[in-house]
Amino acid sequence: MRFRDLAIEIDATTFYAIVFLLVFVMTTINKQGGVKIVSWRVRGKRGCLITMIEPDKKVLRKPLPMKMVHNSTPRFTFDGGEYFTGGPDETAYAFGMPNWVYMRGDSRPLKLQHTGELMSASKIHAAFNDDAIERFNGLKQKKSAFNAKTLTYLMIFVLIISAASAMYSYYYGLNVNCALHTRACP
Repeated sequence: MRFRDLAIEIDATTFYAIVFLLVFVMTTINKQGGVKIVSWRVRGKRGCLITMIEPDKKVLRKPLPMKMVHNSTPRFTFDGGEYFTGGPDETAYAFGMPNWVYMRGDSRPLKLQHTGELMSASKIHAAFNDDAIERFNGLKQKKSAFNAKTLTYLMIFVLIISAASAMYSYYYGLNVNCALHTRACP
């Protein structure tokens, strides 16, 4: 049996359908947290997420199996350090798993409860209603001599004139040419 006999031939439509299906599946898996988290959820394996904030402000997010957490004193070991799990104030849920946020070197999870006055979006927008920032940022910038709207109308006008000229040449060009040069007439 030759290798050529084992080859599978597919048409372009089937190929594009397979590529589309593959892209769709990978996009869905990434939206659900990645291959590891999706495989755990499909198999029913319990897990947790830790989010580690490094000293240089980079964030490391790692899924871990829940069996690493000791129940007597809720803690686990990760990367050479011992970390304690948090209560309701320190626990967020992402992808159906508890998620605790730690600073590198601190065994306690960070509190996720916000203290202080809640801020609405309208209050933040009100700070930007003053155009002083826009005027300040616009200093030392040359203004264009042409407005974009004017240039758009000018381009449309040129296109209309060009189309009219082409139509005129097509319909009446032969007659003008015949009037000027009688040898060119059919």
